[in-house]
Amino acid sequence: MKLPVIPYPQQVRQLDGVYRLPEGGIHVTYRQDDTIAPEGYRLTVGAGILIAHADRAGKLNAERTLRQIVRHCAGREIPCCEIHDAPRCRHRGFMLDCVRHFFTVEEIKRMIDAMAMFKMNVFHWHLTDDQGWRIQIDRYPLLTEVGSKRPYSDFGRDYEPGEYGGVYTKDDVREIVAYCEERCVEVIPEIEFPGHATAILAAYPDLSCDGHPVQVSTRGGVHTNTICVSSEKTMEFVKNVLSEVVELFPGKRIHLGGDEAPKDHWMNCPHCQEYMKAHGLKNALELQCDFTNRVAEFLKQYGKTAIVWSDSIKGHNLSPEVTSQYWVGDIDLTAEHLNKGGRTIMSTCGTFYLDMSYGQTAVSTTYKGFETIPGVLPEREAGILGIETPLWTEFIQNFDRLAFQAFPRAAAAAERAWSPAELTDVEDFKARFKLLSADLAELGVVPAPEKLWDMSKPRRIWDALKYWHHAMTRDDIQKFIAQMKRERKEAEYEREN
Repeated sequence: MKLPVIPYPQQVRQLDGVYRLPEGGIHVTYRQDDTIAPEGYRLTVGAGILIAHADRAGKLNAERTLRQIVRHCAGREIPCCEIHDAPRCRHRGFMLDCVRHFFTVEEIKRMIDAMAMFKMNVFHWHLTDDQGWRIQIDRYPLLTEVGSKRPYSDFGRDYEPGEYGGVYTKDDVREIVAYCEERCVEVIPEIEFPGHATAILAAYPDLSCDGHPVQVSTRGGVHTNTICVSSEKTMEFVKNVLSEVVELFPGKRIHLGGDEAPKDHWMNCPHCQEYMKAHGLKNALELQCDFTNRVAEFLKQYGKTAIVWSDSIKGHNLSPEVTSQYWVGDIDLTAEHLNKGGRTIMSTCGTFYLDMSYGQTAVSTTYKGFETIPGVLPEREAGILGIETPLWTEFIQNFDRLAFQAFPRAAAAAERAWSPAELTDVEDFKARFKLLSADLAELGVVPAPEKLWDMSKPRRIWDALKYWHHAMTRDDIQKFIAQMKRERKEAEYEREN
């Protein structure tokens, strides 16, 4: 077996002898070396222990590797070795949905520690959606007074009676951001526009095309409630909200959502139709791209760049300055965006979505899943920034279930994003993970049992069927079919125009 390290280093050279762990604790010598890549390091275990690094992230990553070696090599001796290491991908992310179910600041910190253990460097924080608004915005108090609460929760076949809500105050946000900064983890907040906006419109219905009142949603799925993207009042709202958001998050990226935004209201809105004509927009897909481009341009004055889910590139006119996050759909559109000079993050739902059952997405699937994108020009492949593992929480009501869904698949994704591409032995990964799971246990993070990691084909089929039976009622299936028909109509309209 290899060294007990996840993610596995780029280069490991075994040296003669062993290093005997001193009784009084290990002494490490540190050396600054600006020739080492960002986040990278050199770790030498010989007569002593030397860590060379160019930045603080590299120092922390070297210490994480050393900690794993020391704790999980047998006895009081560790093998002498020389490690040269740096990440394969710049973006190694974990997304947590705190809307469908709310997690405390302390629970989030535990998950950040678990992810940082495996050298993940991005925490994508999903803070707004149809089922609740979770971040304090001073200028719009109804977002939290009204938009943060739903009367009950009814996800699939799960029914939770009683009002459900939760809000992160600005002090909560600052605490999480500071915690991440100590661990060299970037925090990317996601504030959803223009779809998944039911909580917004429950608080401020005049931001929609028709102004009709709505209630914070109690169910998952795709909702037709969208903000009016042609309204100056709506744009003023978006800018005011983001002006407060950017003050809280020092990172250079803001996620705008942009997925699953039905175009029904815009197609029937005279203001949206007038705006499209005035700006030469052929269809509602281009209208959404235009809206995103305007918001992204606004963020530039704060030194921020925008990220959107890959649904947002369907109009073909999204600015290449906006990063696309691929989760599902036509991968050719992502290749097109990259070839125009854009960037993308890979979050393929069948590979990296941690909320899926292990029957649908086995550990081996995640481990082998960092695919290339067909049709991308060689000079544009650097625009593929890396991997992110989304964890949506419709069916995750507590921290224990969160940990169960996340691990070991999040660690598998972390290794794919860091380690050499030719490292493909999933059985070796599992053996190393079993050793390191003791470190997770100290955080109160208990992974799924090994028997679920890679089930036989019949068991996987049965597990997947159980998941979808639990997740979707007859009404959900009908809505899903309606959504598929709507998207097919949009595609036909785009081809005709």
